[in-house]
Parts: sequence; C-alpha cells; structure tokens
Amino acid sequence: MTKAFLIVSVACNVWFLFLLFYDRIMDTKLIRFFRHIAGLWRSLDSTVAEQGKDKEIPHADTSDIIGKSRFKMASTRTTAAIPTQEAATSEKGIELTEEEATFDDGNTE
Repeated sequence: MTKAFLIVSVACNVWFLFLLFYDRIMDTKLIRFFRHIAGLWRSLDSTVAEQGKDKEIPHADTSDIIGKSRFKMASTRTTAAIPTQEAATSEKGIELTEEEATFDDGNTE
C-alpha cells in the first residue's frame, strides 16, 4: 500500500511540474521538430483527403439551405425610461439665513 501511495504521489508531482514548465518544454528543439513532422504529416493526409472529396461530392449552394432570417429586435427601452438631466433643471429650495446655516457646537457661552 505504501508503494502505491508513493507512486501516485510521484506521478502527481511530475504532472504538476509538467504543467508548470509546459511553455518551456514546448519551446525545446526536440518538441518543435516533432511538431513540425506532425504538421507535415497532417498536411499530406489532408491534401489526399481533399482530392478524393472534390471528385465525389459536387458543391451545393448554401443560400438555399440557410434562408433569410426572420428575427426582429424589439425595443427594450422607451423614451419615458430614459432619465432626464438633473443638472440642467432649476430647483426651488428653502432660503436659509446665515445664522441658520451655521452649526451648533454645543457651547452656549
């Protein structure tokens, strides 16, 4: 049981280090070489598949399949819901004298 726990622990640590250094690993010359070979292999495979595909199936006109959209966007806001500018309007308030505008500090003397 201890050996299994140690193997799982080491495997998790290796996986964590791989994720941590993924960018550096992918920039090494060996990995770039293998990626280049894989891309070359895929491009050769796709050109063979495209050549056989073009001969078998004629191209269809996609405008008949899709059709015209019938979607209509409804207005979500009315003109009454749009707020007016408050700063442009004048507001009548209560006129205060200078004595009423001062604060009381609590000392009567």
